[in-house]
Amino acid sequence: MSPLYWILLLALASLWGGGFLLIEAALEGFAPLSVAFWRVALASATLFTIALLRGERPPRDFRLWLSFAALGLLSNVLPFLLISWAQQTISPCTAATLCALTPLFTLVVARCASSREPLTPSKLVAITLGLGGVLTVALPGNPSAATPSALALAAVMAAALSYAGGSIVGKRFAGHSPLLVAACMLGCSTLLLAPVVVVQGSLLPTAALTASILAVVGLAEGSTALGFVVYFAILRGAGPIFLSWISFLVPIATGLLTALWFRKVPEPAVIAAAVLIIAGLLVLQFFPSDPAAKKAGAPTEAAPVRSYAIQIAIVAAGRVHR
Repeated sequence: MSPLYWILLLALASLWGGGFLLIEAALEGFAPLSVAFWRVALASATLFTIALLRGERPPRDFRLWLSFAALGLLSNVLPFLLISWAQQTISPCTAATLCALTPLFTLVVARCASSREPLTPSKLVAITLGLGGVLTVALPGNPSAATPSALALAAVMAAALSYAGGSIVGKRFAGHSPLLVAACMLGCSTLLLAPVVVVQGSLLPTAALTASILAVVGLAEGSTALGFVVYFAILRGAGPIFLSWISFLVPIATGLLTALWFRKVPEPAVIAAAVLIIAGLLVLQFFPSDPAAKKAGAPTEAAPVRSYAIQIAIVAAGRVHR
């Protein structure tokens, strides 16, 4: 693999891992609803501009737009709101660690949605390790900053489950331009959030803090818009299996950036939870999901490990086979 793609992968991990820190900074001057709205609104404008400059035009099929709206609801609106709300109580590292549960939740959602997605022993081990990570963070006595609220932890796990549901909806977009799918998804998310933001009076910041405004812009244009551009570059040049390593790197990047920016090491409980969840992801990565096929000599592919936002785009690009 070319060193360029490793550099891009590390850059993407930094963009997405740093997003959790930007959310925390943005919450100093914006309500959670406002953070979610401006994130999708600014990012959708940027991606639509890029798509139009590339000569891509939005589809005219109304039913397809309904699917974009469903994808936006599950992949942007609900998770962005839940994570922003939860980070009023829990640390960025805790949020990033729990979001890494998305690939494991995807296994459960896929099994419920299709009888052709059996829960093999390797998948059960991965899910068990992931649940162990959740319990490590949620157990009473966890020394994380001001004992994390059970509701905040549940909100981040609900966000991860929403991302997993979005991966099922995302299957409908195989064969469509992934960049245009991302732009349309974010555009629909903006339209879904706009009425709520206006009614709630959350459009403007609650405090005119320059740092919070810059954090929202960085979250939208860096973590979301630029993140998608880098993601697509890796997907085209290195493929989805290589890209799946982002699942391991995002929680690590969040921890390292936290240590560098705030001069503090993540809480021991969060580190232990990250180890357990990453161990579960490694089980998915290196153990075949169809042992019978392997014995028969059929070609098998390491189960793609999907991360929160990228699993949607991978499915939308039609490049991953379960």
